[in-house]
Amino acid sequence: MSQPHKTEDLARRDLLRLGLAGASVLVLGSVHTGHAGEMQMPGVERKVLKEVDSNIPGYAKIRVRDVIFQPDSSTPMMTMENDMVCETTEGTLEATKDGQTFAAPKGTMWTCRKGGTELTANTGQTVAIMHVIDLLPALKAPTVSKLH
Repeated sequence: MSQPHKTEDLARRDLLRLGLAGASVLVLGSVHTGHAGEMQMPGVERKVLKEVDSNIPGYAKIRVRDVIFQPDSSTPMMTMENDMVCETTEGTLEATKDGQTFAAPKGTMWTCRKGGTELTANTGQTVAIMHVIDLLPALKAPTVSKLH
């Protein structure tokens, strides 16, 4: 009769160890990287760090994210879905914004407008990170047509 008890204790200990290991990964991982990353294209990973309410007129929320570029990776030419502020925080990026190409070494900041276009590339030999602050517009209330 004591054998099932030992097996049950062993199973409980194993579950406890697995739970602690999983919790450690979540806690330690979130301190460094924020939320789980989203791979947009080969070599480019987007990580949302936080999203907060805004009191800036016209913007309901502010989202902070990092876009991590491996060497020789790039985004395709994209149309911006919202206004944003970008900064290269590691490495050097090359950006083509609305047809104008510029080098963006660490510390470079620039803005993007909703509807503008941008292609961003890491042509260097090290990882490059673009810190992005998205200005997310308030949702417009649906209009109701009135019949007279």
